[in-house]
Amino acid sequence: MAENFVTSLNLRKKSFLVISLVTLSLLLGAITGYALTSKYRKEHLEKNSATTSLNSDQRNPLRHQTNKSASSLIEEFGPTSAQDILKLNDIAERDDGFRKLLSTLTPDQYLEALADLQRQITIRERADDPDISEKAYSAYEVFAEYLANHSGEKALSLFLKGIEANERGGPELLPEMMANIFRKWAANHFDQASEYIKNNEARLRSAAPLLYHDLLNDLARTWARNDTEKALNWVNQLAEKEKIMAISTVIGSIHLSQPELASQLLLSHSHFPNRSLLAEKLAGSWALESPNAALTWAEKLDDKTASFAAEIAMNTMAENNFSAAKKAFEASQGAARDGAARTLSHHYWLENKDFEGAAEFLDAEPSGEGRNAGVRDLVANWALVDREKAEAWLRSLPSSTQASLDEAYVELATSYELSNDRWKQLDTYGSVQDMEHRNKLVTSSLDQWFRDAPSDVISWIQENAFLSKKEKNQLTSRYQKDPPVSD
Repeated sequence: MAENFVTSLNLRKKSFLVISLVTLSLLLGAITGYALTSKYRKEHLEKNSATTSLNSDQRNPLRHQTNKSASSLIEEFGPTSAQDILKLNDIAERDDGFRKLLSTLTPDQYLEALADLQRQITIRERADDPDISEKAYSAYEVFAEYLANHSGEKALSLFLKGIEANERGGPELLPEMMANIFRKWAANHFDQASEYIKNNEARLRSAAPLLYHDLLNDLARTWARNDTEKALNWVNQLAEKEKIMAISTVIGSIHLSQPELASQLLLSHSHFPNRSLLAEKLAGSWALESPNAALTWAEKLDDKTASFAAEIAMNTMAENNFSAAKKAFEASQGAARDGAARTLSHHYWLENKDFEGAAEFLDAEPSGEGRNAGVRDLVANWALVDREKAEAWLRSLPSSTQASLDEAYVELATSYELSNDRWKQLDTYGSVQDMEHRNKLVTSSLDQWFRDAPSDVISWIQENAFLSKKEKNQLTSRYQKDPPVSD
């Protein structure tokens, strides 16, 4: 989530520039109860000055005492502003500077401090500071961590008020920061976090519905890893839509540590929008622990999901123990077996370089999407090593299955194209059963060939065995009267 957080902040930097400093000041003034006049900075300076009558040079030690480093001045005088702290190049010193700055503020001043940080980052972006992205990320992280640890729920309330104060959902930064604060706070306060969401559900749904769902997912994810039973008890009390979303998050969170429980959750809820993806994740992790159980579980899923899950499970098994994977496959059935067939055939020729073994394996399997995809993949790779054997095996497959092997013949034709044998490439297209698809392939290849050898194209059309007389006349007319234009 941290990467998503940084990316979204960077994507929004243009929106920061649109809001004038005056407008932002008025907005945050309404939120916090006073205008943005850098009051927090002045108050801090007054605390650290012997007298309020010091001139500006004396009150800004980081800018004017050039005989000392910025970090040593922060240690001596304390941080004076985000502007000064962002000048530090050492990340530890910079983070410590922001923590010291935040320690001088009251919670009511946090939004103002964040606004000042945002302004200073924008200024440095305009000045093409090459390190500003890294500095911005670490600064926002320190802000979120500090507020989560020292203010928690109060900080969340301030940010929610800030979002509500704007008809469009608040300044772009506030929802992102609120989500980050919540994530860090909730990691140590699960019950309080669930109560916060419950007590503020209506406000969050109204002011920032996407943020509301982010908070639910964050809590479900972290709580499930810490105490799955309590997390599920909480999830089951949510409205149906949010419940499905949160259970999906729980499955993604525990699929490595508790694959059996995660699988039970997936089987008991058939309406997940990302069901196939969850099944693939779970199958892979469970296969490491119990290969046979993973395949048996996959068989209980709907056909499409079962095929995907079985592919992943079989791949995990075959990578670790090919012999064990073959034994597990023999016990599988249905859509799960079909999906596993494709993956297992890959390992015959990919890992073991046994193309004939893969062909024998696929010969024994009934036609299905997974098996047919395995045939296509095998032909595509076998043809690069021994095209004659690959083609002979493909044409030897039962005629009842040929109609489902169009893509395998396209791969075979491609191998002839790679060796610049246009005649054999086009002849191979004749085995494609889908007439519309076949004609498109033939026309496209003839167009390319005609630019290099127009007389050869006419010869092939006239001598071709699979084109009808009508098709030959149409193609001949096309290339004689309206030939394709060269690129």
